[in-house]
Amino acid sequence: MSPEVQSEDERNRVFGRLLTRMTGAISRYFGHERAQDMAQRLMIVLLRKYPEVSEEADLTRLAFAIKGRIRLETLADMQRYIQEPEDGWRDLEDRQTTPEEAASKRQLADCLHASVLKLGARCRELIAMRLRELESGEIARRLKLSISTLHVTEFRCHQRLKKILTADCGVRGVRDAG
Repeated sequence: MSPEVQSEDERNRVFGRLLTRMTGAISRYFGHERAQDMAQRLMIVLLRKYPEVSEEADLTRLAFAIKGRIRLETLADMQRYIQEPEDGWRDLEDRQTTPEEAASKRQLADCLHASVLKLGARCRELIAMRLRELESGEIARRLKLSISTLHVTEFRCHQRLKKILTADCGVRGVRDAG
């Protein structure tokens, strides 16, 4: 085999491992199905923007940075649907091919909105700050918490939200928060 073919094979193996790793990391937040889509989107960005990068360590660092951005974009989309459901519904309907799919997404948006409202005020405030892309230090300062307490509080809020979404909305792919 020529060196080019070997390096292409190795690059494909690296990207395969990276795709699996990113899917696992993202699924902690969004469930497996959405994580697969987001990880594939991440890989496309990685391939298009950084074709010259070939070292696995460099690709991994870039992938985690891109993962964070994609995660924030997805959370911002979810926040938009929570805060402005009417606009979100129209946007959902514009992208749909069938009325059943639009109704299903509308129902999920309603359930998500209701689930977030069931959280305590502090959890809702913390999630809102995260969705505004504030950094941990700034959030901790505003809530008068240490960074470690902030992370524990955030984890518990996410666990509560997962429980509510699983129980009330029947959301698949959300791990048991127990």
